[in-house]
Amino acid sequence: MRRGLLALTFLLSVLVLGCVQQEKIASVEELKDCQCHELAYKYPKHVNGMPYCLNCHEIEKHPDVNAAISTENCSECHESNLFRIHMPNYSCSVCHGDARTIHQEEIMLLGTVLDEEAVWACTTCRACMEMCPVYVEQMEIIGEIRRGLVESGETPPDVRDFLQNIQKQKNPWGEGKFKRDQWIKKSETEIPTVKENPEFEWLWFVGCAHSFDNRNIPVAIKLARLLNDIGVNYAVLGREEGCCGNDVRRVGEEGLFQMLKEENLQSFEKYGVERLFATSPHCYNTFKNEYEGYEVKFVLEIIYDAIKTGKLELKHPVNKKVTFHDPCYLGRYNGVYDLPREILRSIPGVELVEMPRNRERSFCCGAGGGNLVREYPGEDRPNNIRAREAASTNAEILAVACPFCMIMLEDGVKTEKLDDRIQVLDVIELVYESVYGKEEK
Repeated sequence: MRRGLLALTFLLSVLVLGCVQQEKIASVEELKDCQCHELAYKYPKHVNGMPYCLNCHEIEKHPDVNAAISTENCSECHESNLFRIHMPNYSCSVCHGDARTIHQEEIMLLGTVLDEEAVWACTTCRACMEMCPVYVEQMEIIGEIRRGLVESGETPPDVRDFLQNIQKQKNPWGEGKFKRDQWIKKSETEIPTVKENPEFEWLWFVGCAHSFDNRNIPVAIKLARLLNDIGVNYAVLGREEGCCGNDVRRVGEEGLFQMLKEENLQSFEKYGVERLFATSPHCYNTFKNEYEGYEVKFVLEIIYDAIKTGKLELKHPVNKKVTFHDPCYLGRYNGVYDLPREILRSIPGVELVEMPRNRERSFCCGAGGGNLVREYPGEDRPNNIRAREAASTNAEILAVACPFCMIMLEDGVKTEKLDDRIQVLDVIELVYESVYGKEEK
């Protein structure tokens, strides 16, 4: 049994029972101190959801939930009735009659009912919430579990390294933070910083991947040329840019997230930032939903507006069959599904085809929740599965709108030896090719 997790015992029982509905989940301490006979009175909607979750089995009907190891563990839990063996200690009058007959006993569910590996394997894709018929908020509970593990010092080594890299160097890979603006020097296009253009209208928050990852840097450079030709009055923070903190929070390191947020807010205040756009859906999600007082856009919104108004002329055909992969933090988290597809349809010559799992049922690339820098524990990695699914459409291009998806899916295509059949490109790269023509290699 794991030490330091008694405060999460009742919370974990709630996870196994799946009894969180539309009411906001209580704090760990509140749930810990809540006696079972009080549950029906304090959280009636949660309790009423228990029977539905115990009999639903939707997770087995839909392979959309990408965390294979988590799915296996859930299935084993149902089949072996582990939760029914231990849950009488956490029963309620709705399921088992008179709640007053219930005896209290603390049972450590991690390692008994819920596998800790499944908690860390979760990619926070939110597919489970999307398909749940009774609106169970599993992601909120998994976040609480992870926070408890982080606080008790029981973080896996690779997750610990991920957090230390961001704390010290402000990026997941541990690259020197003083190198954050080096990508700008590779660009022939002028990219103004906040000091060079203090009267900027929009702050371009470039993000970690577009600043450090060799595959995503060319995307940022092409975007800069597009933004300049559109006439966007923007600036970047350069070396002063930090990490947005989105995936730090999903991993469960709330203290580090708050520190990163405070640092970013200080930078924003220093330079008078009121409006910003992000190139990563992960950055977009946290700035839009977890920072207050700013107008936030995803970069494709600016690109699409320029296409509609004629500021960007898509004059070169891209005669390719294209399939689009929905990023979780753009789609399921923020409901943006049509925007990238409308842009792709605007490109002459593009034939857009859909994978079987698309939009709200899209299959995650496997990078979220800190898994970008981890070796996935399942037998078949999510990015490999998605690469095969994309190739099954006979598409020549797998289009993405997220730098993490780019990293994961390009790796999946190469691992599956599909790179002679399908190429992974950012939507920005396809727009760039249509505006300026195909570049010579």
